[in-house]
Amino acid sequence: MLVSTINATGAAIESIYVLIFLIYAPKKDKGKILGLLTFVLSVFAAVAFISVFALRGNNRKLFSGFAAGVFSIIMYASPLSVMVSS
Repeated sequence: MLVSTINATGAAIESIYVLIFLIYAPKKDKGKILGLLTFVLSVFAAVAFISVFALRGNNRKLFSGFAAGVFSIIMYASPLSVMVSS
């Protein structure tokens, strides 16, 4: 329950951040972010469907834990992407 609460709160905060960014961003950046958002939601949906329909028991726990760990690392590392020079 605690993990679900933390992840849901993080997702809500990130959604608000992305919405504010999309409101004020230039059109070029909006397209890029909407493309990335579509990709992220597709990966999330794939993980959810695999977890719900393909796995049972301990395999589901292991897969869900691994996916949550990977997504947490990506979430906290993503602000570092602004440091990469283009």
